[in-house]
Amino acid sequence: MKELEVLRQFQRYPGIVHLAGIVICTNPYKTDPARERPKVVSGFLLEFWDLGSLEQILESGHISKYFNWRARMVQIGEALIHMHESHWSHLDLKPSNIVMDSNGHAAIIDIGSSCGFTWE
Repeated sequence: MKELEVLRQFQRYPGIVHLAGIVICTNPYKTDPARERPKVVSGFLLEFWDLGSLEQILESGHISKYFNWRARMVQIGEALIHMHESHWSHLDLKPSNIVMDSNGHAAIIDIGSSCGFTWE
């Protein structure tokens, strides 16, 4: 559940996707008929980003010259700085892992590919 740990750590920071909820259900695998099935996390609900990923925006060809790219990339850069200052590194940053909304915001997703690091 590394992704859940990282999402919780960055829950209040802009530029990193926020966790909206956790989907919990009973474990579908019953190994002991005498015991009840334990509850397990089966998924995460993340906040909604109405424009989708940067990859989807680029592929659609609907890129406006008025689209404030600089501000959105600054948001992503600031989020990466915050992650690095917290000793985390996103190992799969690419257009499909950046989401945007129509209010001018951008955020990093797929936090599960992040890892902790130490400075030596």
